[in-house]
Amino acid sequence: MGRPALARLAGLALVVGLLTIAAADPLAGPTQARTAPVSERTFARIAALSGPSSVRLLSIGAPSTTPTIEDGPDLQIPAQPETPPHPEVVRFRPFDRAVQVRPDAPLSVRFTQPMDHASTQAALRVSGLDLTRGRFRWAENDTVLVFTPSVRLAYGKRYTMSLGSIARSAEGMPVDAAAAGAESSFTVMPKPKPAPTKAQALRLATGSRWASPLRGPITQYFGQRLTRYGIHRGIDIDGNTGDPVRAAATGTVIAAGWVDPCSGIAVGLDHGSGLSSWYRHLSSVGVRVGQRVSVGSIIGRVGNTGCSLGSHLHFAIRRGDTYLDPLRYVPRW
Repeated sequence: MGRPALARLAGLALVVGLLTIAAADPLAGPTQARTAPVSERTFARIAALSGPSSVRLLSIGAPSTTPTIEDGPDLQIPAQPETPPHPEVVRFRPFDRAVQVRPDAPLSVRFTQPMDHASTQAALRVSGLDLTRGRFRWAENDTVLVFTPSVRLAYGKRYTMSLGSIARSAEGMPVDAAAAGAESSFTVMPKPKPAPTKAQALRLATGSRWASPLRGPITQYFGQRLTRYGIHRGIDIDGNTGDPVRAAATGTVIAAGWVDPCSGIAVGLDHGSGLSSWYRHLSSVGVRVGQRVSVGSIIGRVGNTGCSLGSHLHFAIRRGDTYLDPLRYVPRW
């Protein structure tokens, strides 16, 4: 047997002897019977002779400052808890460089984890917008912050959304450095043109402008109830027999001459898209069916034919079979 092996056996024998002495002490308790106090010099000598697998250091301190040794498995060190991650911004909405954004669109920010309400709302910035004039709400388990302004965004204006570094997660972690510098710029749609008036709509539908067929006092208006003929479905314009009657818009002649006992001599023009205009109680006509006429061209003469009590022009506009008020489409004179 070599010298190293003899030295290791001697060390083990010394350990066994010390433990035996401690176990024989009648005053030692159950715990003390498994350990034996040794000096630091003796402990170092034992460790050098017997190797690290036989003994390990337990403590230096109470009840005395003397190191103790114990047989057993290696000491297990508990794992330290992981630090929660920093929240990050997933996206802004409207998206960066978005255009044609509606003026009533809500603004929102999505995060990677639930956020603290107060700090995150205080961290949100929108250039040119007062965030005290609106309403905050949270969605999707506190990961989405939505702001709805109480006033509409300005047409054609560019806005920039950003997030300050004071935003915190629900666990108190500050936002990631990249999230604190993130931003999104978007542009609101231009102001739409006002809806066309009915006169403009008719003009667009027919491809021409509208004009008065006869300048004179209006003696009966659209919608008035007449004693003999019920509801008036056009306007009556006073005039002298023979005064020229002009086309109110460009169209094609669909009636010319005697139409019926009440209309008398009349002219009808088709303007397309279901629109037509009618000129009744004429004394004569100057066009024929199928003829194309332009706005302002003479199509007949004022008369007193049909259901008429005096020379005048009865002017009407129809869409299909529905009569419309001519004064909503033809400019007043």
